[in-house]
Amino acid sequence: ESKCKIILASFSSEVGRKVFCQAYHLNMIGPYYVWIVSGSLPKYWWRTDDKILVKELNESCNYRQMNRAVKGHFAVTDQIMSTDLDKKTISGYTPREWKKVYQQYQQKLNPDYPRSESRAPLSYDAVWSIALALNHSIEPLFKAWNTTLDQFEYRNNNFSDVFAEQMDGLKFAGISLMSPFDSVLESYGFNPVVNPQ
Repeated sequence: ESKCKIILASFSSEVGRKVFCQAYHLNMIGPYYVWIVSGSLPKYWWRTDDKILVKELNESCNYRQMNRAVKGHFAVTDQIMSTDLDKKTISGYTPREWKKVYQQYQQKLNPDYPRSESRAPLSYDAVWSIALALNHSIEPLFKAWNTTLDQFEYRNNNFSDVFAEQMDGLKFAGISLMSPFDSVLESYGFNPVVNPQ
């Protein structure tokens, strides 16, 4: 059973700084926490000249603590659908076909569901991204370290390095995007940003 927690968050820069400062003090960072935030935030949104104060915890965070708190987060844009609605994607669906199937599924689950697709196309592509990155990691892991995915350990940097490399080079036709990640493996951590076409 995995102890990993995946947290999807949408907030302004100011609120995001407080959330990550609080996460830092609650030890909700590191290999067991995967933070996925909005890519519409400015670059280095967590940095500020002032200390971040979290009144609820009576705690604050400095520049170094904030860099540590956000290390390893993912940022994705809110591009909802590809502009090429009739191009086949990796799933076999065109974005137009996928939208129809998704709406039918939602209406079956909840006849009163809102018409807004929210972030569903992006979430769908995120799952494909993870699956493809893991799949593409099999050969490099085996060649370099005679290791398989079922031997995964959070504290083994060989895995995270290979996963980051595979995610960084990932290209596929998806529902919401065509070339999902720009190379932005910055010194502060792995932060793939969705790049809508």
